[in-house]
Amino acid sequence: MRISRLCSVLIMVVCMGIALVQADQKTEELIAKLEAKANNINSYRADLTMNMEMMGQKMIYTGKLSFKKPNKSRMDMSTKMGAMDIQQTIISDGKTVWSYQPHMKIAQKMDLEKMIAETGNDNKQKNADPSTPFQNLNRDSITYIRTDKIDGKDVYIFRGIPQATEKKDMPLIPAKIEIGLNADSGMLSKMVMFNKEGKEMMSQSYSNVKVNIDIPDSEFEFTPPKGVQVLDITEGTINMMK
Repeated sequence: MRISRLCSVLIMVVCMGIALVQADQKTEELIAKLEAKANNINSYRADLTMNMEMMGQKMIYTGKLSFKKPNKSRMDMSTKMGAMDIQQTIISDGKTVWSYQPHMKIAQKMDLEKMIAETGNDNKQKNADPSTPFQNLNRDSITYIRTDKIDGKDVYIFRGIPQATEKKDMPLIPAKIEIGLNADSGMLSKMVMFNKEGKEMMSQSYSNVKVNIDIPDSEFEFTPPKGVQVLDITEGTINMMK
């Protein structure tokens, strides 16, 4: 009887191991397939919705996101805080990132080339690049978990943990992240961040996505309007990242 039970346990362990290997193989196959498709996206525009909690208050941001290879991006977002409309524009021409808040008449400027040269970290330059959808995740932690339907399209959902950071005590660092990639294009369709208790911290969803369209370079240029205070945050960002 004991031998029989032992055999049953061994069979179960072996079967579980085979299932895990097959799951890992499927994850790797899907990752390679989606990255190959996403690498063919040279530009895109999309409507973006972000949900997050800040100081116990739920915030909903809506707006538009544009991207053009190799590293030009623009995001125009707005939200309401009480009776106040808050707008923010983040623009990058690949060399400089501007963050403009018209309600505060402030424009923050960051020298990307200097930041990358001194820290070796180019994630801020790749954030909107669809060809690197897994860049913020520890590669060994990524697992395919299911397929969803979004706007009638198959979207592959993956789960993983963020790349290691020395600032583990920062409140906005998620414990795990789920991302959804369009099966046809490899384009990001959704992203959800969870804290260590499994509670959702922030989510992003993309809709009305148009890929490989003509976008003029002028869309990624920015000149601070007259009367706007300009703050250079390059050195502060470099010190924080170091």
